Amino acid sequence: MNAPTLTKIDALVRVLGLHPLTVLTLAYASSPSSEETSKVQERVAAEIASLGLAEFSQNSLPRGKTRSPK
Repeated sequence: MNAPTLTKIDALVRVLGLHPLTVLTLAYASSPSSEETSKVQERVAAEIASLGLAEFSQNSLPRGKTRSPK
């Protein structure tokens, strides 16, 4: 079985102009319907919230992205 690396996924989404989570959401949803993708996104949001992480630093942002001023 071939499994893409994060580096390959990053290269692919840059070419397609997509966010990596778009591709991963579609990979984990049972269908591309808005209901199914919403379920995956809600689960991810809940899991991130349960980690209780503080705001990320500037160094943790994806390459080329900047945090907008509050």
